[in-house]
Amino acid sequence: AGTLTITGKGDGNLDVSKITTTSALDVNITDGATTLTGVTINVDASGSTSALSMTTSELTNNITGGTASDTLTYTGTTGTYTGTLTSVEKFSTANTVTFTASELNGKTIDFAGAGNINVSGYTGAEVLTGITSTGTGNLFLDITSSVTLGTLPADFNVNLAANNITLTADASNLNGLIVTDNGTNTTVQINNLNDTPA
Repeated sequence: AGTLTITGKGDGNLDVSKITTTSALDVNITDGATTLTGVTINVDASGSTSALSMTTSELTNNITGGTASDTLTYTGTTGTYTGTLTSVEKFSTANTVTFTASELNGKTIDFAGAGNINVSGYTGAEVLTGITSTGTGNLFLDITSSVTLGTLPADFNVNLAANNITLTADASNLNGLIVTDNGTNTTVQINNLNDTPA
């Protein structure tokens, strides 16, 4: 199979669960919000200017949204997202999903739904200031090696998830965050305590 392009006005639901292509499903919706259900393949909606909602039970696909606010709802079981999300502003799940910090680096995504989101592989270099959570699930940053903490939204819960590690942070970057120690022989080094919290 080759490339399949969906073009035109939206404002409805479209089941794409039976569609297979060797490249991404090309979606160009320019008028009316549209919902794609049963997504099983990569989606490129970069040409869309209307809001797009997608549902999938897969964690391996590359999903690219358009210029409007786009949502991906995951309906599968607990797992790790191994695809990529680009220009997808909301991710909703009822079950726990793990993302790497590198995948979320520099992106703006609101995590909704009842499922927890775990962020792994944090090195301190990733920019996660655009990652928020408005759902009932928790947003966890799992620290498994010694790092210096950057700026995080208050939605994050910081989890020291390994033994013999040190978390270094300015006081202003810890302000409003919950830090939970689930390791042994861990250290939290707080710098600049005299700074006024942001």
